[in-house]
Amino acid sequence: MLESGMSYRETEAPAPVVVVALGGHVFGLDRRTGARLWEHEVGGRFARIAVTADRVLAAGVRLLCLEYPTGAVLWTADLPWTAWTLLWSGGQILVAGSGEVACYSELGEQLWHDGFRGYGLSAVALGLPGVVAEADVSG
Repeated sequence: MLESGMSYRETEAPAPVVVVALGGHVFGLDRRTGARLWEHEVGGRFARIAVTADRVLAAGVRLLCLEYPTGAVLWTADLPWTAWTLLWSGGQILVAGSGEVACYSELGEQLWHDGFRGYGLSAVALGLPGVVAEADVSG
């Protein structure tokens, strides 16, 4: 039973760590105090992230899979370009940048790569039913 004046959302325990991507780094911050708990470099000028209840994916010039909320590194994979777009769905991780797309398993194994030869080095958007990741190259 909720106390008078409280909404359901106010009674849920907040996630303990806020994940921040900034300038080629990914950080874990204590949600209550803002204290930095962990930091990892993914390289490049900017980073992309995807967060689930137990994992953090971060992409720059490296793709990192971290344990949430501890920030422990589970695996890394080098990328041949800086990631502009990251999409994680159905057990696959799609990373795009510089006119290329690569697909990785949740264990960090590259499943396939398409360089889209002849189409240039432009930004790439990725989409699956119910989820779209737009390219952001403003960083």
